[in-house]
Amino acid sequence: MLTVQDKPTVAFALSIAGAALQTVAAVVVVLFLAFLRRSFPWWDWTRWWEGASNVAWQEWSIIILVWIALAAVILVLSFLGASWINSSDPSRVKSGSIVVLVAALIAFPTLWGFGLGSLLMIAAAIIGLTWKPRAESEEAGPVQPTSPWEF
Repeated sequence: MLTVQDKPTVAFALSIAGAALQTVAAVVVVLFLAFLRRSFPWWDWTRWWEGASNVAWQEWSIIILVWIALAAVILVLSFLGASWINSSDPSRVKSGSIVVLVAALIAFPTLWGFGLGSLLMIAAAIIGLTWKPRAESEEAGPVQPTSPWEF
């Protein structure tokens, strides 16, 4: 029977919190980009598909598309790693911790998750990598005497 002690719940909670901050940051940036699209007439998605001749606009379009692709990869890796961390299998917990660490290190230079999301995910990965399940002797607990006269 699995109990709370059989899973690294702190690592799981930290990785979910970090992934949630990464998600909030991605939404904020998407909203910011939508605002910029309305503020600058040269920044329009339809012009990119029509093959606009403005070189600066094409470079920004590529940067935005790369950012969206990286954000999607980071969010998928973050939540996938967090789901693996929420396991009682030590090898799966280690794999999930490595996935979360990779996602956090990719996201940290760009400050996705406002920096705090990456720091929470790094802490979760470290806790997950050092987590060990309880031994069976610890699970049994102390032996209780069957009668009050036993010592």
